[in-house]
Amino acid sequence: LYQLCPTDQMLRIQLLAILAYKGSDASLQLWCDLFCSDPPASEFGVEAAFNPLVSKSSSGLPSGLIAQLVNKASHRPAIASAIYELANHEYRTGRLEEHPLSDRIDALVELLGSLIQRLALIEEGQFPDGTDSETISQTVQNSVALIVALIDTLGMLKVDAAAVKFNQAMELRHRRIQVEAAAALARLDESTGKQKLLDLAAHPVVRPRVLAYANELGFEKDVSLEHKGPIAAAETELALWLAQPEQMGLAPTQMELIDQRELYWPSYEDPQACFLFSFEYGSGDNAYRNVGIAGPLTHAFLANICELPVADQYSAFAGWQTVSDEIYIVPIERASTLLAGPTESLKRKIEGSQFQEFEIEFVASFFGEYVLVVSGTRDDKSGTMIIGQEEQLWIPTGNVRSPIDAKLAFDIWSGRKLLTNFNPAFS
Repeated sequence: LYQLCPTDQMLRIQLLAILAYKGSDASLQLWCDLFCSDPPASEFGVEAAFNPLVSKSSSGLPSGLIAQLVNKASHRPAIASAIYELANHEYRTGRLEEHPLSDRIDALVELLGSLIQRLALIEEGQFPDGTDSETISQTVQNSVALIVALIDTLGMLKVDAAAVKFNQAMELRHRRIQVEAAAALARLDESTGKQKLLDLAAHPVVRPRVLAYANELGFEKDVSLEHKGPIAAAETELALWLAQPEQMGLAPTQMELIDQRELYWPSYEDPQACFLFSFEYGSGDNAYRNVGIAGPLTHAFLANICELPVADQYSAFAGWQTVSDEIYIVPIERASTLLAGPTESLKRKIEGSQFQEFEIEFVASFFGEYVLVVSGTRDDKSGTMIIGQEEQLWIPTGNVRSPIDAKLAFDIWSGRKLLTNFNPAFS
């Protein structure tokens, strides 16, 4: 099945995972043979194939099969890092008495040096003419993964000869590499490694790994208190979320706490610690800035909500997150027929809303209360008006490059209702 299945099909990955989960001698041998001869084409596929082998329930991979992986497949950059990481895991957990790569130290040190040099040139913008961005990105991705795995191997084995390479790695811009190199130097009792780790604790996206190494190496108490505790944990949570490929793809260059409070939050019984952070990518006039939340949820919008009052920022997240059969939207074409009475009544209120021009977006129901959501221009500014029977709420579009649309405006309105209902003092 595996050999017949097209390379881009999820079934191939699932078949490898099944073999790894089964864990018998025969299934692991087949897993190893298939992986060496025809590995998954994607990083996700490689990770999914290895995950069952490093789970707590796994009994591990026999040393002979790890040796087979190292001998047959580690020359392929796209999968070498996964193989080295598995070898490190087996050795670190005590499943193997001798590290599978301990007889290759000199070659690993040389390989690490060449990878560091290549990545340094890329960071300086030096790469072959005609190289497309996708190739560069893949090269960087493979290099970073392999450098991290090699540093972990050589650091765990306390290879003094690799100290020069570790110092070179700390000069690279990639913070994950900096952390691994600093930890490896700290294992060699190099003071520069410990100090670099303490400095790197200031960066939320690598903070969990820094704290883990500081704890492992016995100097967690030396980490600044501002990099520990609930605020630091919330900042880290949002930074990691933003750095995911499906979000921004990299960590913010700057983050700052805007507000912190406990709120009764929709779908939670107990008060939740809520944290709002401003974050920034780049600097100067061209910087991208926005606001995100950590606590009961971790999220940031494409729309720029920086100009909203803090209460409305919380409301936007609460309204966006809340899903209920009692909260729904009806397109205006259908609402004119299905909800003719409420719709016509709300339409008559548009006349007093001082619009220069407008467009009715939809009718929304909030636990039986109907509102008309209208986008338009008022006092030469664009925005959205939420028109109810008793009240109206105007929400400006804000940043024209990342505008607050009608749906988010309704989320802000409904979030206000929810948070005020749960928290009488909320405003």
